[in-house]
Amino acid sequence: YQRRVHGETSRSKMATSSLLLCAAILACAHAIALPSFIASSMVLQRLRPNILHGTDTPNAKLQISLQGNNYPATADATGKWSVTIPTVSSWGTPFSIVITSDKSQAVTLSDVIFGDVVLCSGQSNMELSVSATVNQSDTAAESVKYAANIRLLQVGTSSAYYNVTTPQDDFKPSIPWTRASPTTVPGFSALCYFYAMHLVDANPDMYFGLIDSSWGGTAIEPWMDPTALHQCGEENAAAPDSAMTRFADPGLPEAREAKGGLKDGPPSLPSTLYNAMIAPLRWTTLSAFLWYQGESNAGNPVGYEKCFPAFIQGWRHIWDNSTHHATDASLPFFFVQLSSWPSLDTGIIATQRYAQQAALTLPK
Repeated sequence: YQRRVHGETSRSKMATSSLLLCAAILACAHAIALPSFIASSMVLQRLRPNILHGTDTPNAKLQISLQGNNYPATADATGKWSVTIPTVSSWGTPFSIVITSDKSQAVTLSDVIFGDVVLCSGQSNMELSVSATVNQSDTAAESVKYAANIRLLQVGTSSAYYNVTTPQDDFKPSIPWTRASPTTVPGFSALCYFYAMHLVDANPDMYFGLIDSSWGGTAIEPWMDPTALHQCGEENAAAPDSAMTRFADPGLPEAREAKGGLKDGPPSLPSTLYNAMIAPLRWTTLSAFLWYQGESNAGNPVGYEKCFPAFIQGWRHIWDNSTHHATDASLPFFFVQLSSWPSLDTGIIATQRYAQQAALTLPK
């Protein structure tokens, strides 16, 4: 009799443990999930509303808490949720964001600040890292002075991005949100970093979140959204051949990229990099775009003269629609005209510089 009772008790305990394990597995299957760029150490745009979004169990009730304020959100039938954080007038002071749910464990994001969020993009001109610049060791060592003012996020490149046909919601960062430091700055875009560094030198009360989404050797077409491509008549055209095939000088940075990059060279299909490396950020409130690109389109300056303004207006329109801020339709767009190359500047690059000027007819 005692053995029978003992056996039944053991089976009861095992059944209870199994139920608890199943419950735990189900809870984990529907945990709060955030895109990679909504994370600790990130920067939210100062003086503007910001959208936070993610997924949870379908129909979950969430609360997003920061700086003493609570903002409710409800997941839809697919588990997606979003919340708009109203304009905050202070910036630079780190704080935490706590996301709670009636269905999942809470998530805490720490060391978040408000500042100016800048999206930097283009080909090797923008991709060129601090480690490839003059006095790079000094620049890396001195980055500790900017740790409080400059945060970095770098979008990773991948062979999976060669033919992405629909806008994505996330990407894998090669540098997750982090403060500027001697370990993170060397691999980051030099132009993007120096832009913020010099502005902080001039005004120590400025704080930046820099997003580097660039790929060497790429033409403008892979970065354009389909609507902008249609406006300039390039929606069905592949991007021009890589710089390697067009510029024979093996010492040129673009030629080195084409030889040393992935086996098929840089992505060339229209909109593929927009879909993979830009579209996930479309709900991120920005202060400006920085763009440095053009060599890979130098064989067709007439086409670039049409497509470059359409490209700028396309990105502005997307951010205007996604973040619902009327001022995003004229979001500042900074670009660098191509510098001269002694072995190549015999008309090709000069003509492309002239084509880039077409964008100056646009506001900001």
